[in-house]
Amino acid sequence: MVQGFNQYAAAINSQRANRCSGRRTRPPSPFPPHFPPYLDNNFTEENYNFTDINGNNFQGLRGDRMEVTLLPGAFQEPGTAPGSNELEPITSFLRNHYPIHQFIKGHMWNQEIGGKGVTKNLVPLTSQANSAHKNNAETPLKEALRQFGTFYQLNNSNHPDYAKVYGFEYVVETENDYWQIVTELIVPNSIHVQVFPGKYPDAQGNFSRDNSIINNAITNQGLRDNINRLVNGIWIDQNGVVTDA
Repeated sequence: MVQGFNQYAAAINSQRANRCSGRRTRPPSPFPPHFPPYLDNNFTEENYNFTDINGNNFQGLRGDRMEVTLLPGAFQEPGTAPGSNELEPITSFLRNHYPIHQFIKGHMWNQEIGGKGVTKNLVPLTSQANSAHKNNAETPLKEALRQFGTFYQLNNSNHPDYAKVYGFEYVVETENDYWQIVTELIVPNSIHVQVFPGKYPDAQGNFSRDNSIINNAITNQGLRDNINRLVNGIWIDQNGVVTDA
């Protein structure tokens, strides 16, 4: 097992070296082709209806809550960029009336790992909030999934438990309160992000939560710390401030 772990650590270091070799993008991590890229995914939407100072009425839907179970193969089925008619008319209104905040159509489920650019998966985020979501949640989540894929490839024949692939339940939801800077009270004050590590499949063919996989498969202590923080949950507000749940 020590030899296998050393091989695993060497593979991770090789990936890091490749990342700095001048290539613009990284190859997707290896993953077992007989496993799906992701499992269950569910969404809820929130209605908005408001009138601006000129008496113009705006109404529509935005994303409110998203949950998906991600496996390493998620990189093989990327999602899509937001469509021009998605998360409208709220995004156009915010960009026209609050341009300083640079509102975007923010994915709750990241595009690179399967998230579609459709209204139910989109929430209006400032550029600061979107950057904080990327740096504190999406980037460590994707790096951990890559390492889970490598761990499976190197160890699945060594131990019966390693025949299971590791992944995360990933949950993003909006706060039930509004950002006061936008006086129409249509923008959620923050988003809450949380992950639940686990294995697939269990004896019943389901995803089974198991926090111990973090120490099994993630070699970098900084990444472990970031994932453990997400296990406990974080809040990201529209100013880009991140706080522990």
